[in-house]
Amino acid sequence: MDKSLWKKIEPLLIACEELPKEDVLDYLNSQTNDQELIERVLHYLNFSNQSNTIFSSIIGEAVQSSIELSEEGIPKKVGPYSIIEKIARGGMGTVYLAQRDDDIYDKKVVIKIVNGILSEQHKYRFQQERKILAKLQHQNIAQIIDGGSVDSGQHYLIMEYVEGIRIDRYCDKNDLSIEQRIKLFKQVAEAARYAHRNLIVHRDIKPSNILVDNSGNAKLLDFGIAKILNPEEEMDLGLTRTHMRLMTPEYASPEQVKGEDITLLSDVYSLGALLYELIVGAAPIVITSSSPAEIERTICETTPVRLRTSLKRQDSNRVIDKKLINSSLVKDLDNILLKALRKEPENRYETVKLFIDDLDNLLNNKPVTASPISKLYLASKFIKRNLWQSLLAGVSATAIAGLISIQYISNKKLQQEKEEAETQAEISRQTANYFSKLIESADPEFFQGREITVREALDQSVDELLATDELNGKIKSRLLHMLGRVYRNRNNPEKSLPLQAKAIELREAHDDGKPSYQLGQMYGEYGDNLRQLNRYDLAPEAFEKSIAILEQLTDDLSIKERANTYNNSGIVYSHIGNYQRAKEVLEYAIELTPEPTGQKSSYYFNYARNFLFQKKLKLAQEFYQKSYDLKLDIYGPLQRRTLNTLYGMALTEYELGNYKKAKNQMELTLTERIKMFGDDNSIVESTRSFLMLMHAKLDEWEQAETIFKRLRNKAFDEDFKLVENSNLPRMATYIEIKNDKELALNYWSLQLDYLQANQPHRTRSIHIAYYNKLRLLHELKKSHELTVLDKAFFQTVKDYYPKDSLEVARINYLEAQYLNRVDSELTNSILKALNSEIIDDFKKSLFASQPELN
Repeated sequence: MDKSLWKKIEPLLIACEELPKEDVLDYLNSQTNDQELIERVLHYLNFSNQSNTIFSSIIGEAVQSSIELSEEGIPKKVGPYSIIEKIARGGMGTVYLAQRDDDIYDKKVVIKIVNGILSEQHKYRFQQERKILAKLQHQNIAQIIDGGSVDSGQHYLIMEYVEGIRIDRYCDKNDLSIEQRIKLFKQVAEAARYAHRNLIVHRDIKPSNILVDNSGNAKLLDFGIAKILNPEEEMDLGLTRTHMRLMTPEYASPEQVKGEDITLLSDVYSLGALLYELIVGAAPIVITSSSPAEIERTICETTPVRLRTSLKRQDSNRVIDKKLINSSLVKDLDNILLKALRKEPENRYETVKLFIDDLDNLLNNKPVTASPISKLYLASKFIKRNLWQSLLAGVSATAIAGLISIQYISNKKLQQEKEEAETQAEISRQTANYFSKLIESADPEFFQGREITVREALDQSVDELLATDELNGKIKSRLLHMLGRVYRNRNNPEKSLPLQAKAIELREAHDDGKPSYQLGQMYGEYGDNLRQLNRYDLAPEAFEKSIAILEQLTDDLSIKERANTYNNSGIVYSHIGNYQRAKEVLEYAIELTPEPTGQKSSYYFNYARNFLFQKKLKLAQEFYQKSYDLKLDIYGPLQRRTLNTLYGMALTEYELGNYKKAKNQMELTLTERIKMFGDDNSIVESTRSFLMLMHAKLDEWEQAETIFKRLRNKAFDEDFKLVENSNLPRMATYIEIKNDKELALNYWSLQLDYLQANQPHRTRSIHIAYYNKLRLLHELKKSHELTVLDKAFFQTVKDYYPKDSLEVARINYLEAQYLNRVDSELTNSILKALNSEIIDDFKKSLFASQPELN
């Protein structure tokens, strides 16, 4: 768009957004006689021909009578947040800009308050929207921070405030080219793809639901009418087929308008409509009637105008170069859009990933699956990708033998590319078909009223897939890998592991020997599954295989996957005491992630944790702070990932002896985790157990004892038999702070026995328990009680950890104590070997009882 035109549009937009909707047109007519300018402003305001949403939502109907509540009816403060101003009012309620009052979080947030008291049914709907948002953690999806209800009974959501402008305005304001618009659109598509992997369909993708910030990052908003394809969750926010169709018609798929089943393919259609508008400046379907029947007929029967035709009709101020209208770029993009916008769901791209892949093909001058494939088409794509080589080949051929057929330039390579494209398309098609059937099987209506859980559908699908011989190896491998990922995402790594192992076996059996992103990814996820199962003995081999493959690939996707694998392997190396290798791979992960993303904040977190394990506390403090600052910017103060980092910061402050600061951080973490997980949750109890230690260090014995009794009641039954062991290390440490070493020894012995009997692969935890048992035996002058196995433990630790590790230093010191060989030379040599940055006194910091870090 011409910048002079935008300068005319922008002040009108700003003014109109402050006006009641019914006054906008009168205002515009009073400001200008330029009808084209007025139409463009109305378009950006989403007033094109009719209301933004043609059907009221169920909650909109429920609160209609209270929609005109006086401003005094809205609280000026919600929890620790003060409301600054009203942003908008919609069917569900009113949206406000707010800011937190305390020093924990100084960024602005959005608070969405329902304008009225909801019935139980509508309250459920609101709670489900909150639940949906909480499930989605992606850099291109606006995050939820908190939620609840105020004293008046009104419900609210607190969400990330996105400072940006609508995606269509952003494209025109910044004169983006076609390629730049496609790349920006891909961010939105990746967000939808992520939601789909969580079995969530957005159902209202449109320009007004996407904001772009000054850095060019797009954020998908408003999952208020999303649908979860998962009956276990019982969270279909979808409106019933008969009378609750909430949509924006210009972007709604035919099946959505007709009230038919909504699937992942419905979002594919809406994404196609969005991209069409970003390129053309208008939606693919023009709605001229307010009649629901006429709207349905228009959407279901009208074919979108082809892209080239629409571009020819666009106004002269749009940035799209007229020379491109007949280019292969626009021709291919035309085919891509028409495929995404097909009326029949089965004829669209089967997944958002296939849509994205075709756009990548377009941008990289590779064959587009939506376009008719011919030898000439393939050859032209090859030449564009390899322009200089093609030109040189042409000159040489002319000098030697005159004109040679284009087909001859690299016929073999073209054939390979065609075969690879066909193979990948077939794999994607069969994969999509398979998962479509899986989703259908998870629909209670599919079973005529008999409910079936997603777990049942998955288990049945796995059995059928393992038994079939009809699929080729690569397709079966990919399906097994994806099913393994689903189990893993559902916190079932035991079920996931054999599926991933079989997927790797099949992939390697049908591989061509070249580095494969899919195989590298499979090994990486397999290694992370092993990590989740505490198989730290096996995980490093899988990670190193993944790294070896991915290091040979230079595309963006492989680099991102390699960074993730470096990070996950770093977690494992930290746990087995190979801190140097952990430091190396985590630094690689950070270096490969230059942008301030959520992934980078996690890499900083694990880098800090590696230092905390070594008691290099100043470095741990530094990198926890980096992680925390980044997560504050991305997620806000009370999101799960941010609280995880605050938890790590509290542990570091505890180790540094800053007990009051540690307590304040841990109390906030505990409060918010209770809101997230409920009071009776293992994560909450672990947090509470560390808070107990901080109370004890501050001589707040009443609070500490209350927590201890609670943990003890959960850990032991009426006969004092151990039933739950996860917090025994902190309980033992607390008892030792009270100077009851005999009882502390008993607790550590119970922990050791339980781990060896029930969790033998938790090597690090076993070593911590064993070390503290032997340390207390020595301090209680019970060295004579050591068994042969106890004495062998010293060597076990030395064999397991690197020689210069903290664990070996600690066990060397303890062994020397048993042998009465402790002297200043020993202690100094250990410190020198460790290059220690420990700031407390030697014995207290390095070799005293260490609570296990979770």
